[in-house]
Amino acid sequence: MLLRPALLSLFLLMPLHGCGTTATTGTSVVAQDAGGDAETADTAPRDTAPADTTVADTATVDTSPLPPREAPPLATPARSAETEALYCGLSNGQFVQGALRGAACLNLPAAAFLDDLSRGMFYGEVLLAGYAKATFGSCAFVQCLNDATDCEQARDCDAARLLGPCDQNERVRRCDGSMLEACLWDGTEYRWYRTTDCERVGAECVERVCPNGACLPTATCVREPMLPFCDYYGRCEGNNLVRCMPNDGAASYAMEVTLDCGTLAEGGSCIETPVGGEVPGPACAAPEPDCVNAFGGASCESERELTLCLFGRKTTVDCTAYGYDRCEAGQSSFESRCVR
Repeated sequence: MLLRPALLSLFLLMPLHGCGTTATTGTSVVAQDAGGDAETADTAPRDTAPADTTVADTATVDTSPLPPREAPPLATPARSAETEALYCGLSNGQFVQGALRGAACLNLPAAAFLDDLSRGMFYGEVLLAGYAKATFGSCAFVQCLNDATDCEQARDCDAARLLGPCDQNERVRRCDGSMLEACLWDGTEYRWYRTTDCERVGAECVERVCPNGACLPTATCVREPMLPFCDYYGRCEGNNLVRCMPNDGAASYAMEVTLDCGTLAEGGSCIETPVGGEVPGPACAAPEPDCVNAFGGASCESERELTLCLFGRKTTVDCTAYGYDRCEAGQSSFESRCVR
């Protein structure tokens, strides 16, 4: 005999009763034991719910930090391993991103920041007197600014390189492991700054250097060969930028670092540009530069566009592409910046 579909459905939905089974009747659960006696239990939730037999997701969760946000593209030539180390593994776009964050949150002129970039990442101290402290060749600082997503994080980046007070002598240096630290004016007092990691240039930090028996009263990065004279501003040798390392405010016994400008800017070469408006100094620039990094400054081309000088080329960035709301023109070209 064939059951009609409706009757078949009803049959399948009928409760089953028997040893060890339960049946729902109204708002009570009728439980039968092995002897067939029944008792009524309330329906309050119990802690004896069946164990969850769902197979757990054993896939590995990636908790590693996100990589640095890649800024809008700005040409970055192929680099040697040495240049990659000197430039902290950051692209040109990421350096601009860090410069914008420093300008927006720490009052660091973006022009000074990018001038460091063109002069070999050791140039911030020279700009100290005329403009503002910039990178001091510190990878930790520029990497931190590139990763910062707000001004609170940027201030933390700055605080990490500031230490306790020092004895008002900007020629004094000391070592903390491979890190070279300098006594510098921070706008309110003299404090120790973390500046350059000597390991980054294959050197060690030495607190007492004694060339020819005459000990220098300051720490420095040491890597052979050390030179009895090192030009403070450096020089151009063809397309190479040769810098004195470290810049300790004097032409003295030190080491030199050579950079191929072609690894910083496409077709780049070394040119002499003003330093603080006073004397020439070497910098890497793209062919036929149309601005000077140190004095190209920054300007608002529109409500949202900021123009910067990067390796001698005027580079316009959209502030909104970097997470800002607009471009704010300052009283001078060094004060224009992206803001929120």
